Amino acid sequence: MIDKKTLPKHYEDSYAADFKTFDELVQEVEAVEGSSEWMPGVQSKKIKVEGIDGPITAVPLSKKTHIPVEVLVDTGGMEGTRLMVEVGADKMCVRDTAMASLYSTARINGAALGHLSPYHLSEVLNLCLNVATGTSLLLYRCGKVSAFLSDGYKIMPASRLLEITERLLSERFGIVDFKCGHNEHGATSAVFELPEAKAKLVSKYKQDVSAPGNHKDINFMPAVQFCTSDTGASAATIVPRFKTESGVYFSVNDGIRVEHKRAHTGKKDGLELYEEETARIYAKFAETEETIKAMAACMLQNPENAIVAICKKVGIPAKWGSRAQAELGKYTHGRPCSAHDVYLCIVEVLAYAREENVPMQRYQKLDEAVAKVLTLRWDDYDIGGLVAWVA
Repeated sequence: MIDKKTLPKHYEDSYAADFKTFDELVQEVEAVEGSSEWMPGVQSKKIKVEGIDGPITAVPLSKKTHIPVEVLVDTGGMEGTRLMVEVGADKMCVRDTAMASLYSTARINGAALGHLSPYHLSEVLNLCLNVATGTSLLLYRCGKVSAFLSDGYKIMPASRLLEITERLLSERFGIVDFKCGHNEHGATSAVFELPEAKAKLVSKYKQDVSAPGNHKDINFMPAVQFCTSDTGASAATIVPRFKTESGVYFSVNDGIRVEHKRAHTGKKDGLELYEEETARIYAKFAETEETIKAMAACMLQNPENAIVAICKKVGIPAKWGSRAQAELGKYTHGRPCSAHDVYLCIVEVLAYAREENVPMQRYQKLDEAVAKVLTLRWDDYDIGGLVAWVA
C-alpha cells in the first residue's frame, strides 16, 4: 500500500511522486483522476482572469471565493501563477501547467508575458480572451484549473493507458518487469523492462554491430518507456529503449505517438487508437535495426572531435560531454571508430547527470538532447584538427 503521509499534497503545483510498483502508480493516478472534472463547451471569450496579490490575501479571498486557503497560498506564492479565473459563477485558481494552454487560448505568446505583474498579465489576457472565438475544454484537477484545451482534445485517462500498456507488453513479450513510475500534474511516466525478450533482442543487436570498428560491449536490457500528459504537454507515447550497464535507458527511434485529438468520423482515436498502435511495439524494436546498422557501419576518423561538435550542437553541457569524450578515448586511443560507439559514449551523459541528482525536468531535457543526436548527419561532425569545448 502507498504511504499517503510520504506523498506531497495534490493541490500543490510542485506535487510529484515516484513509485516502485505498477499497482501503486495506477492507484495514485486513479486518485488524482478522481479529484478531476473535465469542463467542456466553455466559451473562451467568457473566461475572465484575475490577479492574486499574494499569500497574505489568502484568508479574505477564501471567504469571498470559497477557494480553500491552502490552494490560494500555493497559487499566490512566488512559485505560483498568482492568477485565478472566473468561469460562470465559479472562481478557480490557475495551476502552472495551465499557463501554456491559457496563452494558446488567448492567442498570445512571448517571453515578456512572464515578466508582467499578475494584474498587468490578467489585463493583457482578458483583452485577448474578449475577442477569442470557439469553446474550450477545461481540466479542473485537485483544486485548480490544470489546462485550457480545445474541444477537439480527446481525453485518454492515464490510468487506462497504463493498464493497456502493461497488458499488451505482457501479451507480446512475456514477463514484464515494472522498474519505476512517476506522476505529477504535468505528466505520468513509467519504465517497463522485458527480461524474457532480452536474449532475442540483444542477440540481434549484437549482430547489427558486428562490423569492424565497433568496440563497445553489448550487454543491454530491452525496455519501453511510457509517457502521457492530460494538460496538453505531450501525446501518449511508448518508446523502445535499451538499458546500459550503468543503468541509463537510451532510445534508437522515436517509438509510438498517439495525439490527444478527436478523429474524423469513422476513424479511430483515443484509447482505441492507442491500443492498436501499442500492439505494434515489437515492430518498433525491429525498426531500430536499420538505425543501429547504419551507425555501426559509419566510421568516424575523428571520433573524439565528433563528440565535442555533436554535444555543442544538441546542447549537452561540456562538463558531461567532456567525460563522454574521455571515456571514448580510453579504448580508441585516437583511432577511428564507429558512430555507434560514439553514440553509446554520449548516452552515458545521462548517467553523469544522474550522479549529480539533477532535477527531473533538467534530466528530461538532457534525455531529449541525447535523442536529437540520432537525427544528425554523422559525417558533418567528423572534423579534423582541434575542436574545443569553448568557442
